[in-house]
Amino acid sequence: MKSRCIETQSLWLSGLACFITIALGTLNTATQAAEPASTARYQKILFLGNSITLHGPSKKIGWEGNWGMAASSRDKDYVHLVTRSLAKSSGTDPTMLAKNIAAFERLYATYDLQEHLQDALAFHPDLVVLA
Repeated sequence: MKSRCIETQSLWLSGLACFITIALGTLNTATQAAEPASTARYQKILFLGNSITLHGPSKKIGWEGNWGMAASSRDKDYVHLVTRSLAKSSGTDPTMLAKNIAAFERLYATYDLQEHLQDALAFHPDLVVLA
């Protein structure tokens, strides 16, 4: 009878150890999933795109803003939303440059990158967003 109690106790302890191992493994996995995937910190962000990226005022089309079209204000265009989100997640406030390169869409075969993107190249971004 004594050996049977020892076997039962041993089985129970093995089961408890297994349960604790699984519980700790699950807890560790849940903790890892809650951590951010990336802690990249961008100092300079370059946004290249068409009018959704940047469009100056134009009476001809009734646009008075100097930000990405379809946004009701500068802080609501995608350039500023993305920049703000990256700043919040990284804890740094990156410098950004937004440039309208809509001419590239129409003249891609002859578009002179060196000529049209001098300021963008001189900016030396560490992240480029192309829209």
